[in-house]
Amino acid sequence: MLKIFQASTSTFASLSETLAIQRNARWGLNLLQEEVLQAGFLLPPYQTPGLNPTSASAQPPLLMQKTGYTPPDETVPVDELQMVVDMPLNVEGTLTKDPTKGDITLSVKIPSGASDVRDGDLLMVQDSNWEVFLVQDASSDTVNIKPITATPTQDAYGNQTQPFAHSSVQFAHRATAEFAFYRPMSVVRYTVVPRKLDPSDPTAVVPCLVRQRRPLSVSPNTIWAPDMNTPQTTLPADEQILLEGVTGFRVDWSFDAGKTWIRASGSGDDWANIRGVVNTLLTTSSSSVVNLSQGVTNLQDPYWPRYTPILIRLDISTRTRLKRTEYNANLDPNNPKAEFRTRTETLLLSPRNFGLGAL
Repeated sequence: MLKIFQASTSTFASLSETLAIQRNARWGLNLLQEEVLQAGFLLPPYQTPGLNPTSASAQPPLLMQKTGYTPPDETVPVDELQMVVDMPLNVEGTLTKDPTKGDITLSVKIPSGASDVRDGDLLMVQDSNWEVFLVQDASSDTVNIKPITATPTQDAYGNQTQPFAHSSVQFAHRATAEFAFYRPMSVVRYTVVPRKLDPSDPTAVVPCLVRQRRPLSVSPNTIWAPDMNTPQTTLPADEQILLEGVTGFRVDWSFDAGKTWIRASGSGDDWANIRGVVNTLLTTSSSSVVNLSQGVTNLQDPYWPRYTPILIRLDISTRTRLKRTEYNANLDPNNPKAEFRTRTETLLLSPRNFGLGAL
């Protein structure tokens, strides 16, 4: 009777763990999917100040490569996916007072998240007189507009940088008009890193799928490669854990709707080699629209993903928190060995802002 009870309890525990990793993976991967589908979002869409297409070591608009981290009990290092994007913030509000022309302070109502708004973020009024302001600071009832003192027309690489945001109110807006915030030209990085999450054991690490962000302006001529053991929580960078217990993260791209894959076809695992393959695909494409990109070294428009649809494949492997003998498919009754239960899911994503072509 005791053995029957023990077996039932063990089965219940293992099933609960399996359901837990499926449920947690669904939440985390849904968030990852929505954000990757936003890749290429720029407002306005043809303004990319700071991108340097002349060097393979500079931050590109889109990047994939292998990292140096191998999760515990695994043998294959994880990959990383990076993209430069105007990142929408989860902060919205409404005007509570009709602003007048020349105002540099807006009376607003922001229900939550005002503390997440930083100096340099952009506020977009979503009415018929669409207008964008550079933000100096924000509270739940007030937004101060930041003056724009310089008006360069191009940066060192030929990117258009004429300010499109206003230093003060220029158009008519009515109270109750809605607005949203976004963070311009952000480097967003997805990868797996070790994080210490157990307060009872400060040495234990959990491999976590994270989203890390920082402004491109911090170091545009260097690919972002933060220390994997250091959480990116010091401003202007930030980090969010999307999913715990991730043991595999594999990235690949296809420029022909999945017929061939860049890394699976032998491009290598580092960005320098992958960049060369991407440049060849862009410059030798049979599509006249893709050819307009002039490859990855175009000084006039370094944001090459806008010229071609790209199918992004993400293979994410998760595992249970504990090892159990029930998870061992080849269990030896004479020498039972506990194993993790793993689960691999594949996402095929085609970002909606890629392949829009030239202006």
